[in-house]
Amino acid sequence: MFAFIKEGLARGDRSLQIVEPALRADCRQQPRAAGVDVILGGSR
Repeated sequence: MFAFIKEGLARGDRSLQIVEPALRADCRQQPRAAGVDVILGGSR
């Protein structure tokens, strides 16, 4: 799934993911490992 998101980001698209709190760390790690800047918003 991340390859699809990364391709869109390369074209200038935006991405929004709604993730359960228990899974947030894992969901941040994959894009960061690929060199994508992860901007966090609205963490609760």
